[in-house]
Amino acid sequence: LPCVSSSSSSSSSPVPVSVSLHVTAITSKSEAAAFQPFGQVVWPEEDGTPYEVPLYDASLDLSAGQPRFYMMRIPPRGLEMDRITYHADVTQCLASMQDSTWHLVVAEPSDLSKPPTAEQLHAFAFKGGCIVKLNKGTWHAGPLFDGEDEIAFYNLELADTNTVDHNTHIYEDEVYTLHT
Repeated sequence: LPCVSSSSSSSSSPVPVSVSLHVTAITSKSEAAAFQPFGQVVWPEEDGTPYEVPLYDASLDLSAGQPRFYMMRIPPRGLEMDRITYHADVTQCLASMQDSTWHLVVAEPSDLSKPPTAEQLHAFAFKGGCIVKLNKGTWHAGPLFDGEDEIAFYNLELADTNTVDHNTHIYEDEVYTLHT
């Protein structure tokens, strides 16, 4: 569960409350069940493995528009977040192109008017070599990671996801910090 702490300041503007999130590492197929309320974690299989959702393949919904599969470069943003986003019309897949550890903060789908509370947020760590599929409507922040170098990611969503289906809540009173 998240822990809440606050710090004092002599500034006239309110200081956000620091909320600590414990990170669950997903490093193998056997640990992927922890992520199921939010989507799927897909691992490499032998060529020719029959289609079988949810064991091996991501269950996708790209029916609301033109799919977009692209590579994106993300600079290191650290392990803090103050905003969270969901896409109501599409499942989304993310995969690191490098063997680096990266993190997502997620919460089950809800309406934009009811963003997730600290108790509803879950933080996960992944390494390169897997695909993370987010269910439609799953709140997410990230990929988040430390370091000096950017990480390239594969991203599968719709062509217009970032312009017409990018629903974001900004936490004005909290900053969430991931603790591994």
